[in-house]
Amino acid sequence: MPTKKLSATFVVFLTLAWALLMLSNSAFAAAKAKVIHSFNIKNGEHPNTVLIADSSGNLYGTTQGGGAFGKGNVFQLKPSGSGKWTSSTLHSFGNGDDGASPAGGLVADAAGNMYGTTYLGGTATICRGGCGTVFELVAEGNGKWHERVLHSFHFADGLHPLSNLIMDAAGNLYGVTVDGGQTSCSPRGCGTIFELSPSAHGPWTEKVLFSGREVQNPETGLVFDSAGNLYGVTQFGGSFNFGLAYQLTPGNNGTWTETEIHGFGNGSDTKAPLWNLVFDGAGNLYGVSVGVTFNCSQGCGAVFELTPESNGTWAETVLHSFAGGKDGADPSGGLTFDTVGNLYGATFSGGTSKSCQQGCGVIFKMTKTAPGTWGEQVLLMMNLTLAGPGANLIFNATGQLYGVSQGGYGNVFEVTP
Repeated sequence: MPTKKLSATFVVFLTLAWALLMLSNSAFAAAKAKVIHSFNIKNGEHPNTVLIADSSGNLYGTTQGGGAFGKGNVFQLKPSGSGKWTSSTLHSFGNGDDGASPAGGLVADAAGNMYGTTYLGGTATICRGGCGTVFELVAEGNGKWHERVLHSFHFADGLHPLSNLIMDAAGNLYGVTVDGGQTSCSPRGCGTIFELSPSAHGPWTEKVLFSGREVQNPETGLVFDSAGNLYGVTQFGGSFNFGLAYQLTPGNNGTWTETEIHGFGNGSDTKAPLWNLVFDGAGNLYGVSVGVTFNCSQGCGAVFELTPESNGTWAETVLHSFAGGKDGADPSGGLTFDTVGNLYGATFSGGTSKSCQQGCGVIFKMTKTAPGTWGEQVLLMMNLTLAGPGANLIFNATGQLYGVSQGGYGNVFEVTP
């Protein structure tokens, strides 16, 4: 029987398809993950935190539960030359008024002191279990750390801080509380955006920069631009009632002005932005949305870009919409840039693993393929142990990624892209 001759066009098509398949498979296979620490209640449980690293490569973070008093802790992971990591508990919460259940990450100053928030605890009696705190950890020089509460919230100035703090050049801290403050949104309050300022030899002073219906119940951290303006997102409110991105601008008299720079949910726009924003070198903002429902009936989440325009508004571009399958669903944590401008992130669900009802999540990479166009690449399908990555990824000096997951009592993992 004579052999049918393939057309030159079809041969080229097969060659390109095979090359793309090999590229995709090799890129996926190149990403390897390993658990570097597993929590066991005694040393903490339920990490949902952005990790930070010091100049020696040690990692630091918080857990919401577990520890010596069952109210969470601050932990350190120290690498060894053999690839092993040593875990240490720097502070366990719940022993008095020191705070309870830290839900955000840490920020460090130039001296190595670390600052964070607790969702509960503190001295306030108006809130059941306390309204939350801002704390500082100071190294004592003998391997031990001393914790002190810088501020206890009392509802009017905030309730339930959930996210990490940021610090300006003068050492002032900025953050948000999801509840408390003005009560026009609900009896639990609209939430607050606050500043905490140190004094030379005394206590820190807290100031509410904004609280109101315009920024309802902020959950996620803030970011500065080069001019000292603050930016963040909320899942609720906005011009189209599916969340907004906002800007806070400082004035000469110590007041701050809030501006909605983008309202989500208009037509093909994405909905319910969550997690912190990140700037690129050109002043554009990038973030993720989580959609409205967990089963993707109103979207599985997206990666978006906000670009400032000459008239003061910001234009949104959806860079990738998650489909809920292999590409992931429900982004968990903000985005992280590498040194060449690629973005990295994680999704809480989706992926190919059958061990989790909605999928165990993925680690993904976003690469600009043309002006205004980005492509998503799945680097890693999470399994049951690494299920539910829960916060921003961070890079170390040699290009490894680190993050936390919710499998078991929680884990810290390393990914080699």
